[in-house]
Amino acid sequence: MMRGALALAVLMAGGCATTPPGPDTTRWMYEPHALTSQQSAAVQSAVSSQLKDPESARYTDFRARKVIMPGGKVAYQVCGYVNSKNSFGGYVGKTPFAGAFPWSQPERFVITGVGQDWQRTGVMEGCAQLGLPLPA
Repeated sequence: MMRGALALAVLMAGGCATTPPGPDTTRWMYEPHALTSQQSAAVQSAVSSQLKDPESARYTDFRARKVIMPGGKVAYQVCGYVNSKNSFGGYVGKTPFAGAFPWSQPERFVITGVGQDWQRTGVMEGCAQLGLPLPA
C-alpha cells in the first residue's frame, strides 16, 4: 500500500515538472578501488551518525570504485552493509547503504541511501547498477 502511494506520488510529480539534464557521464572512467583507512573511517562515521546505537555498528562487504571525470576530477562511490542495534537493543540485520566521496570534498562521505524496510531493494539495485553489487 505504501509503495503504491509512493510510486503514484513520484509519477504525479514527474508529470508536472521536467528533470534538468544530469552530467554527461559518457566520458567518465571507472576503476575498482580499495578504501583507505581514512575513507573507511569516514564511511563508518557518516553511516553511524544515522543509527540509533552507533557504538553497536558492524560493517561488512564494502564495495568501492573510483570515478574519473574529464578535467582530472576524481570521486569515489561506496556500497556496503551495516548491522546495528535498534531501540529495543536487538540487531536489525544487514542493512545496505550507498554513498560517495564527491570530487569537490574528497574527505567527506555523503550518504545517498540506506536500505531500511521498503528502501532495501532500491539501495541494493542502485549499488548493482553502479557496478558494486552487494551479496544477498
